[in-house]
Amino acid sequence: MQPHRGIGVSRRRRETLVLTLPADPDLWRLTGLVSTHFFRQSGIGAAAARRVGRSVALRCRALARAARRPQARASTLILRLGTHASFLEVLGRTGRGPRICLARIERPKSA
Repeated sequence: MQPHRGIGVSRRRRETLVLTLPADPDLWRLTGLVSTHFFRQSGIGAAAARRVGRSVALRCRALARAARRPQARASTLILRLGTHASFLEVLGRTGRGPRICLARIERPKSA
């Protein structure tokens, strides 16, 4: 019997994480935590991941506030975190609104 060989997963593989939340400005910190964790798991250093995560959180807070306005008629905040060959990005939108780039950071070079 041959030993079990795991399937290698490349760091450059494209992956997408989607987080859908109610458009509640009180949940803005959660978006920062998710973003920070996403960046750390993708190879970004702790300080840079926290800095970009805070930026995402503040921008999501503004998006959620805008979504709560009566004329906006949006009830959800959608955060899309994606990996690409050379960069990581976080896109946000409210309801069916346009996607807004909340953060984009270059991926670390592999050794």
